[in-house]
Amino acid sequence: MLTLVPGMPDDVIAISAEGRITGQDYDQVLIPAVDQAFARHKNVKLYYEVGETFTGFDMNAAFKDCRVGFSHWWHWKRIALVTDLHWLKTTAQFFTAFMPGQTRIFPTAQREAAKTWIAS
Repeated sequence: MLTLVPGMPDDVIAISAEGRITGQDYDQVLIPAVDQAFARHKNVKLYYEVGETFTGFDMNAAFKDCRVGFSHWWHWKRIALVTDLHWLKTTAQFFTAFMPGQTRIFPTAQREAAKTWIAS
């Protein structure tokens, strides 16, 4: 399930992920948030907090994730990934080298530091 994290600046899309993420989660939560943010800003930041219960994406969500990411590829200014899941950190570290904007990975205990960094 994806939920919006409140209290972030207008140019930050802040999402929390728990359990299995579905294409419906993208349709109902992430895609509208992305569309609204890019309608107001040329460059957008993403705060993505992934909890301990996260188990991955279904195929529809994985496809939509790629489509959302690549459709705005050059306009992601910063991405903050907050997680304690080792396998996700390792995967994200690999892809960080290919991202055009700044990307940082934070442990859950540093979520407030991640929020401060993404808001700056």
